[in-house]
Amino acid sequence: MTRIETSLGPEGTRVKFAGTGPLKPASVETARDLPPRLVVDFPNTTFSVPAVTAVDKGPVERIRVAVNSRQPL
Repeated sequence: MTRIETSLGPEGTRVKFAGTGPLKPASVETARDLPPRLVVDFPNTTFSVPAVTAVDKGPVERIRVAVNSRQPL
């Protein structure tokens, strides 16, 4: 993942992830604990974006990116 773009329009907050290849999420789900958040898993993906990106558009405050597992990555 090389870039995160956000925009706010009449349909809500839009988040776009970009990279050097296809980004296919293995899962998209809501977190089971607080605070309320959406968890998107992109397997076998590295990132060169900041760990936290401030958004403050609509209900989205920030986007946090982290490596969940270094294996098999």
